[in-house]
Order: sequence, then structure tokens, then C-alpha cells
Amino acid sequence: MTSYIVTEGPADAIVLRALLHEAGREDIRVLEAGGKSSAVSLGTSLALNDDNRVAIVVDADTTDPDRVSEQQDIFQDLQRDTSGDEACRLFVAVPTLEEDLFKDVEHFSSVFDLKLGGERVENGRKDWGSALKRLLPKPHARPSEQDAIPKVRADAAEQVIDHRLIRELISFLPMPTALPVP
Repeated sequence: MTSYIVTEGPADAIVLRALLHEAGREDIRVLEAGGKSSAVSLGTSLALNDDNRVAIVVDADTTDPDRVSEQQDIFQDLQRDTSGDEACRLFVAVPTLEEDLFKDVEHFSSVFDLKLGGERVENGRKDWGSALKRLLPKPHARPSEQDAIPKVRADAAEQVIDHRLIRELISFLPMPTALPVP
């Protein structure tokens, strides 16, 4: 069985790859889809294969519980029409993956050992955009640099790996099983 996580974009994919790597789950393939609708479409398509288990991770882009619930209901309706209930599951980060997993930008920067300057400040805090851009590969990076998993500080990443969302993802996506040796 192949386990997938499908995200909206590259920053979410990079964050999850790094945290899953630190958690010892390099077997999970993390794909970026290019938007919320694309993530749902790609995820449900992958789930049609009986050998795949797919977690779709999207940002709620809101903290309103009613709107978050509405997004989950819409997904459930789509899922009934396209794939089995066991093969695919939606995980909604509130309001975004980074804001759900990390206390603040400084915590995020600490986990990924990023040095943020004071050049972009919003409401007295460094903003998420500048921190996330530091994780993304340069536009003309070599393929090996684009696929590189950023290093995390193990001591700082431990509490993020123990976050409810990461635990649920790891629990939903099975460990690979070894084939019996003849």
C-alpha cells in the first residue's frame, strides 16, 4: 500500500515532508497540487487505486467553525461519489497549516532554524510569508535542491510532531508492510 499526503501548495508540502522525515515516516509521499480544488481532485483520484491511502491536507482559510465544518461536509459529499470512505480523508488545518502547527512565526523559525531579519513586520510580529519563502527552493534550483528536505531542530520539532494533526495523519496512513520472503 502506498500512502500519500496531498497539499495545496509547495510550502505545506515542504513543511510536512520535513516533519514526517523527522518522525521516521519517509515512506509517505507528499504531493503538492496547486490549490484546494486541485488537492481534493488529485487526492480522490489517487484514492481510486485500491493500493493507495490518501490524506488531503488543506487550509481552512478561516477560524469560523461553521465554515470549517461546511468544507468538511462538501468533501464528504464528493468522497461518497468518487472513492471509498477508508481510502481518502480530508484534514483541515485552521486557519492554515503553519498557524495550526506552530505557536507563531518565531516558533516556526526555531523548528527550521531559520534566521529571520526584521525586514517584514506585521502587527509587531514577523509575517508568515517571509518565513515560508526561506523554506522554498530558489526558482532556478537544480532538481536535487528542489527535492531536498529541510533540516529541522529535533528538540524544537518534537512538540510539533506530537501535534494532533500530525498524529492523526500518521495514524491514518499505514506503515508499509514488508513482502514475505519466499
